[in-house]
Amino acid sequence: MTTHHEPLADTAVLPHEAAPRTPDAPPPGGGNPPTALPPAPSPRGPGARALTWAGGLVGGGLLVLAGFQGADQLAQSTATEQRDFTPAGVVELVADGPVEVTVGTGDVEVVARSRSGFTDPVFDGQLQGDRLVVEHRCTGMWFGSCTASLDVRVPEATQVVVRSSSGSIVASGIAGDVDLSSGDGSVTVDGIDGTVLAVSGSGGVEVHDATGAVEARSSDGYVRVVDAGGDVRASSGSGAVEVAGVRGTVDARTSDGSVDVRETDGEVVARSGSGRVAVADAGGRVEAQSSDGSVEVLGADGDALAVSGSGHVSVTGAKGRVEARSSDGQVDVSDVTGDATAVSGSGSVTVAAVKGDVEASSSDGPVTVHGTGTPVRLEISTADGRQVVEAATDPSASRSVSIRSGSGTVSYLGPR
Repeated sequence: MTTHHEPLADTAVLPHEAAPRTPDAPPPGGGNPPTALPPAPSPRGPGARALTWAGGLVGGGLLVLAGFQGADQLAQSTATEQRDFTPAGVVELVADGPVEVTVGTGDVEVVARSRSGFTDPVFDGQLQGDRLVVEHRCTGMWFGSCTASLDVRVPEATQVVVRSSSGSIVASGIAGDVDLSSGDGSVTVDGIDGTVLAVSGSGGVEVHDATGAVEARSSDGYVRVVDAGGDVRASSGSGAVEVAGVRGTVDARTSDGSVDVRETDGEVVARSGSGRVAVADAGGRVEAQSSDGSVEVLGADGDALAVSGSGHVSVTGAKGRVEARSSDGQVDVSDVTGDATAVSGSGSVTVAAVKGDVEASSSDGPVTVHGTGTPVRLEISTADGRQVVEAATDPSASRSVSIRSGSGTVSYLGPR
């Protein structure tokens, strides 16, 4: 007998189902209930959302600004307007562009030229007592794409004041004082019978042929003054300074550039923070200094002080006492009618044709003094070098010569 076995049905083995627990219930096996973890921070909290909104606003604003500026450029046009005004003792011109002032006859003739976009510049003139004020100014938000210039003719005997925010200024042939200032442009003055104040924030300044005192300044540009009948003050924050043909005193300075002064009737002060300083044919005392550059004085009708922090110092032809010093450079002095002091921290020193007493020294270099042919009272010493004496000496002589070196040959020689 055959036995038939029915196949067993598939039976799934189910895991033991644990009874649900309340959050405060202890875990199986006892112990303290687990501490609930704080919810995870939102990836975009209030601060992040605020920054996103701010960034969006700034970006959108920049896009709008760029769009308006581009449209303003496309909409630009030029215009010219001419007006005549009653003459006044003082003419003040205010513009947002170049200004040129020349001499005319009769009324004050003004030509206003502009280039602008959405908004037109304002052109106006008002007589305030003995002062005529003419303005040509840009308006609106898109100031940067606008220029408003003035071409003006004034009677010869007129005092002129010019203020330009951005543009060159030219004034010529005026028989009166001029006060000119440009925020960003060159200033040129020529043939002024009066005093001159010429200032530029960023541009060159040139003054030629002024009968009175001159003050010329540039924050970032060269300054040149030629032929002035009074005292001159010329300065630059970063640029060369040149002064020549002055019938008064000179004060010329720059923070970063060369200084060149020549042919003056009065005293001279010339200083550079970083550059060469040269003074020639000065009619009085000279003070020439450079923190980091050579210093040269060639002809001074008075005392001369020449100092360099790191450069060659040379003084020739001074009719007075001379003091020449360099911290780290060569020092040369010659043709001096008074006493002379020549000192170098680390360089050679050479002195010749000095009629007064001489003091010459170097901490680390050779020192040579050439006599004048008459005996002198000599003091000569060196810590590490040779001593050479070839000129006449006399312990009782009225003139004295002192030669010293820390490390170098010291020499007293005959006339050069």
